[in-house]
Amino acid sequence: MRAIHINLILLFGFLILSCGCVQPPANPDLLSDTSFTLVGDTLFSTGNIKIYPQQKWLSGKGSDENGWFKTITFKSPANWALLLGRKMEIENNVDYQIDEGIRTKDKVKEYLPPNDTLVVTKIQKRGNTKWGYKYVVYLRQGKGLLSLQYECYLAEALKTEEMLLVKM
Repeated sequence: MRAIHINLILLFGFLILSCGCVQPPANPDLLSDTSFTLVGDTLFSTGNIKIYPQQKWLSGKGSDENGWFKTITFKSPANWALLLGRKMEIENNVDYQIDEGIRTKDKVKEYLPPNDTLVVTKIQKRGNTKWGYKYVVYLRQGKGLLSLQYECYLAEALKTEEMLLVKM
């Protein structure tokens, strides 16, 4: 009886993947056309892009379903945009009850409109030599106490045009 359940679960998973309902994880090597090098607090690319703190960027459009961002999230789950009205929104929205990550994606989409100016606050290198490195850029929206802070996986964001360099 238990083997039948496992077989059904495996069959169901295979059907979902083959229908394209769930996108398989992308190969990180295919995501970036350029390579990056972090020197001090400045990130250099082979595509002549230089990223440094206090540099201004523009937000693009979300490239995931429903206009959600794939590569941009809030820096911390303990920010006012996620904490404000949390209980009421979860109680009133069935999708949020199933997966609260949907609420986070909706909030990022709501508070980060296209062509909004973001300022780089920090650049961080994540990963290891075996699996490769990814660069995370921390961004701030505006100034002051209520300014929102985001983190962005840079190579993927540039490819999907979720982040755009401000032309000077």
